[in-house]
Amino acid sequence: MKSNLQDPKYLIIFGKPKIGKSTALAALPNNLIIDLESGYKYIDAMKVEAKSVSDLKEIAIAIKEAGCPYKYITIDTVTALEDIVKPLALKLYLETPAGSKFTGKDVLDAPMGAGYSKTREA
Repeated sequence: MKSNLQDPKYLIIFGKPKIGKSTALAALPNNLIIDLESGYKYIDAMKVEAKSVSDLKEIAIAIKEAGCPYKYITIDTVTALEDIVKPLALKLYLETPAGSKFTGKDVLDAPMGAGYSKTREA
């Protein structure tokens, strides 16, 4: 059966370390790479580093103000993105009625998987 889509809206690339994933993404035309782990220092690419939620907000605002000029935007890596948003996700969860009694330090330990939705929200 033939696909109805030519280009995926979202794409996740995964694989073993040092096999060329980042290099391949850097070769995409008009691709802005949001580097969350300082992994592009030795790769020629259109890139910007982010280390916090605040950095990510600034980058998003700049992209919008520039008229969304990129064909692709790569977030490298999703694992680092989860780590960056966890403090905000915990704050959001603690502000809910269910979270008001939570004493854990990791939002992903919240009962019944509630922390995962807050992580996505963050």
